Amino acid sequence: MKPLVLFSIILFLFAACADEKAEMLKKIKDTETAIFEKSQNLGPGEVMSPEDDQALIDVLLDFYRAFPEDEHAPECLDKVHMKYTGLADFKNAAAYGDTLLTNYKNYVNRAMILESLANIYDMNVSPRDTSKVRFYNELLLSENPDMTAEKAEDIRYRLDNIELSIVELIQKRITEQ
Repeated sequence: MKPLVLFSIILFLFAACADEKAEMLKKIKDTETAIFEKSQNLGPGEVMSPEDDQALIDVLLDFYRAFPEDEHAPECLDKVHMKYTGLADFKNAAAYGDTLLTNYKNYVNRAMILESLANIYDMNVSPRDTSKVRFYNELLLSENPDMTAEKAEDIRYRLDNIELSIVELIQKRITEQ
């Protein structure tokens, strides 16, 4: 009798967890849809409310925290990283990008996150953190041997001129051509 009761409890908990996960995923989708629809109805000069973005960030983080092992968890962190980047909250963007890289080593968009973090530390953090720019760019090169030769060359050029700001780097490139 005890095994049957234990099995029933486990089955109930599993079903409740599955329902919660499905509800949270629906809430994410509904929030994304609402934001998209609002964005389609903006008039000239109107901008989206930061509260809308924060609402999406909150539901994405709720899902990630509740189900860190779920296949959707890294995608949630990716979206959080991108939302914070779009809001120019680079401290949080970098923090969640780092969390994503640390916790999901095989994430499908890892290269994009590495490139995003390199750019955040290169162009959006003051003072520039050249050690982080170097770290993320070197990681990007080492983990992506199949990237285009042109992209790899651009990254190496950046690394060779790490002491220059992005504006100075562009000016140098122009004078070299």
